[in-house]
Amino acid sequence: MSNCLKSLIAATTVSLLSFVGTAQAAAITCGAPPGTRTLTVTPAQACTVAGLGNLSDTELIALPQVDEVLDRDSEDSDGSVLNITGENRFIGTWSFPSSVWTAWENVYLYFHFGHVNGHGDAYDPDYFIVELPRGAFSGAWRVNTTGGVLATRGALSNVALAVGTPKNRVPEPGTMALVGLGLAGLALAGRRRKS
Repeated sequence: MSNCLKSLIAATTVSLLSFVGTAQAAAITCGAPPGTRTLTVTPAQACTVAGLGNLSDTELIALPQVDEVLDRDSEDSDGSVLNITGENRFIGTWSFPSSVWTAWENVYLYFHFGHVNGHGDAYDPDYFIVELPRGAFSGAWRVNTTGGVLATRGALSNVALAVGTPKNRVPEPGTMALVGLGLAGLALAGRRRKS
């Protein structure tokens, strides 16, 4: 193997390792619309949606990027898929099995903060949806509590694990019908050519 090829392989390997390390360490801070606190999630790829209120699983699935809600978890649940620490608090961790990535292209965490036990004066709940970088399955979260927002907004209520774009998507019947018509047309055109 030539020295030039060895150098190219070494440089590519170092570049890939530095990219993966950066993606895993990246933090994203969400903070829109006005009146919403800021949430920082590590690692994260993008802040998809942030707003006031509380989204049900049905409302999450209605979002264009979400196909399914795999789990909604709190410290009181069995943690079958999603494990969360920091319920009723302003800082904690999140994790789920890495096998989720084998079935789905995109994974999102939905954080809901609001009126929860221990914070009786909390109102106007807020929420954040964060897209995770490919392969990330554990990390940390923190919501700010400065500027008087602690008096008007509660601590973590629950987190949902939402996913989008299945890797092995089964084609819809309409798509299969179009493929079948196309194949039939090709077969007919091939017969006409032979005769």
